[in-house]
Formats: sequence, structure tokens, C-alpha cells
Amino acid sequence: MNADDVFDRLKSEPVTMLDFGLKRLRSAALQASRKLAQPPDHAPQSRVVFDVDKREIQIQFFVKSATEHFTDAMCLQKREIALRETFMIGSTAYVVPLSDAQRIIRRLGVLFTHEPAESPKAVRAMGERIAQSTFLKVTLNSAKNAAPIVCGGYLHDVR
Repeated sequence: MNADDVFDRLKSEPVTMLDFGLKRLRSAALQASRKLAQPPDHAPQSRVVFDVDKREIQIQFFVKSATEHFTDAMCLQKREIALRETFMIGSTAYVVPLSDAQRIIRRLGVLFTHEPAESPKAVRAMGERIAQSTFLKVTLNSAKNAAPIVCGGYLHDVR
């Protein structure tokens, strides 16, 4: 098989908005994971998957440390950072004041809709539906903790 055949096959593959949105969400999570790092520890990792059986998007961040003793409060702080960075809270100027939850919903809607962006109402409606089925979880592992510290929740519960 030559290179032309590979590209011809790729050009003929259909891409759904779910595929496209998950790819964009994975990219955003990879960028966000960098902000969870605390040198000299390992670089945090992220994973974004669509669970077909649960009909749910799962965004997961994994932070490891050889020296840090993690607490529940630290987990919630890392989750807040992951949310802010993944959904670029504060990076987009809006003409009206929006809560973090509203910004997350709008960003989700934009990630999973056609470009140029559909009507603001359609984007918001899409974001609201996806937020109900998207779970963001942070797992902190350390040699100083007996067990991993895990925190998470559905995006529609963010306040």
C-alpha cells in the first residue's frame, strides 16, 4: 500500500461531531494536564473517553508524586485547575457576565457543534445536554498516601 492509498482512505472516512468534539476535548485536556504539574514530579496524564454503555464522556486526570502528601482539599484544588484550564475559563470575553458553569457549558457546546459556531442558543443547548453526561475526575497518587485520592463530578454540577 502506498501513501496515496492511506490518504485516499482517510479522506473517505466519515467524521461525526462526536468524534470531532472528543478529539478537541482530548487536546484541551492534554494542555490542561500541564498546569497540574508540580516539579520535580512526573508530568500529569489525562484521558478522555466516551463510554458507550453509560452514554457518558469521561475526562480523567492522573497526578503522581513521590514526595507530596495529597489531601482531599488538594484534589478539589487540582480539579478546579483542570476545569479552568480544560474549558479555558477566563480566556474568552463575553458581552455579559457569566459564571464558571455557564462558561463550561458554552465551551462544551462550541467543542461539539459545527464551525462557524451555530446560534448562541443552539450552542448553549448542546453544551447543557453534554454537561449532564460528562464526568471530570482527578486521581492523585503518592507514595506518602496509603490509597489514591479521587475527586470528581458531572460538569452540570459545577457552580
